[in-house]
Amino acid sequence: MSSASLDLVYPFARLPFAVSAVIVGVLSVLYLAYQWALPKPLPGIPYNQDAVKTILGDAAEIQKIKKEGGRPRAWFNLQPVKHNSPVVQAFLAPLSKPVLILSDFREAQDILLRRGKEFDRGPRHVANFSGVVPSHHIAMATSDPQFKANRELVKDLMTPHFLNTISGPEIYNNAQNFIELWKLKAQVAGGRPFKAEDDLHTMTFDIIKVVALGEGDNQSMTALYTDLVRSTAANAQHASAGQDEPFIFPENQPNVDLRAHGTQQEAVGAAATQPFPGLFHKINNRKPAMKEAYAAKFSMLDRQVSLGMKRMEAGAEVKSALDYMMQRELASAKKAGRAPVFNSPSMYDELYGYIGAGHETSSTSLQWGLKHLAADQRVQTTLRDSLRAAYADAVSEGRQPTFAEIIKTQVPYLDAVIEEILRVTGPVRTLFRTATVDTTILGHHIPKGTQVFLPITGPSFTTPALAIEESLRSPSSQSHKHMRGTWDESDAANFVPERWLKAEDDSTQVFDSQAGPMLAFSLGIRGCFGRRLAYLQLRILMTLIVWNFEFGPLPEDLNSFDAVDTLTTKPAKCFVRITEVQ
Repeated sequence: MSSASLDLVYPFARLPFAVSAVIVGVLSVLYLAYQWALPKPLPGIPYNQDAVKTILGDAAEIQKIKKEGGRPRAWFNLQPVKHNSPVVQAFLAPLSKPVLILSDFREAQDILLRRGKEFDRGPRHVANFSGVVPSHHIAMATSDPQFKANRELVKDLMTPHFLNTISGPEIYNNAQNFIELWKLKAQVAGGRPFKAEDDLHTMTFDIIKVVALGEGDNQSMTALYTDLVRSTAANAQHASAGQDEPFIFPENQPNVDLRAHGTQQEAVGAAATQPFPGLFHKINNRKPAMKEAYAAKFSMLDRQVSLGMKRMEAGAEVKSALDYMMQRELASAKKAGRAPVFNSPSMYDELYGYIGAGHETSSTSLQWGLKHLAADQRVQTTLRDSLRAAYADAVSEGRQPTFAEIIKTQVPYLDAVIEEILRVTGPVRTLFRTATVDTTILGHHIPKGTQVFLPITGPSFTTPALAIEESLRSPSSQSHKHMRGTWDESDAANFVPERWLKAEDDSTQVFDSQAGPMLAFSLGIRGCFGRRLAYLQLRILMTLIVWNFEFGPLPEDLNSFDAVDTLTTKPAKCFVRITEVQ
């Protein structure tokens, strides 16, 4: 062997023995530490083989997708199909336990409804939200004593009385501003498509803000924007572009409250795909944009609470979520023998979270809904015909349905359309739980502390279910096998509202909310608190929008159902081509 070869094979041969031993020892320790830090899979559950060869695990692939402009959240839904298994494991951060992805409706339903002692909101989910609204119940484990106190503070907001006397009328009244805006835009655009996202986003914020805070110093951004569009309509150019060319309206600039709200919502959405959400928020909250957003948030809430106290002192009628929460705090303080605190972190974060949840999800659902109606003219026509049959008096009198008519009249096809929008393109696509004890899922041992991701699209929801041996299901899952209906899974990806309808004995069609798999609002004690408000808002807005406007087909480049992930999963493009219904 040549001297050159010896140098290559024995790099430490020329060093003193003690030095060589130290270097070899250090390298051995580093190697063992690296091996120790590599992901440790749970036995028997599929995973990506490349992920266990690096301490980054699957985070390396997820970050690559993010850098290339892809959707990291979509990666999770792809894993069960990739491995042909309803349960897979993934490794999202260095030195962390594997997380599970469980893609099966029955087992997800079982965990959410009947296995609350085994699964709860976990640290990752808490960290996603606690960086922005740490005192809101969404950022708390169910076992946290503060969780119950916070839910007590807001429990009046989903009662039929509040929804039908406060929320509903404000939704209806603010919708009129929106209808006026789009009638103007339909006239000015002259049949050309235009961007709809900002209008819907602003309108739903106008609604939830006045429902949450009352009139106060609130001014409708939609009404102000209508004035701007009207003032510029005379200068609109029509002849220079084809009918498929989007019409560009003046930008609808958000006010300081909506900008602050958007900045904080984006922070929560961004944290969801970070390896360490809590660390992300600690860094992100130091940025000037976030500091400005927090300042605007507290300025708005301080101002509104002050106005609320004046209303309370004057004995004014309770007319907002804030008023109800202040009354609830007053009663709690009296019962506990203490002074009421109306500017507590819980009061502020619950109120701000109510605005956020009621705004973002409704805006996103409406965007997806209008895309479905434009893409499927049959569904749109059937829905409009159903509405006109249900509100025959409004048709004969040449007017819109009133709020009272909308909440009192059953329109099964409208309910079916809304349910199908939420099933196929719901604003939230994944639920999260963490094992609070050692337990099992589909026969696999799951250690305490394991996080479980529950996709609510994909296998068993919008694509055929993956095969599962019945004996592997939990006893409670087996005993509730027929709790919900099923349908032909071969068309589960298609938008078919009729799947939610069934015929009564007299052949009348009725809406069946249990017709098939759907978890858009989760289930159980941690089910979506605002579910009733969301349905009410969608029912009113869809009725009025479809009553007043016909949505024409869009050119292919504007009709994409591609999505982008923020706090919710939104359409990448949301355009409409509308004409006013005569």
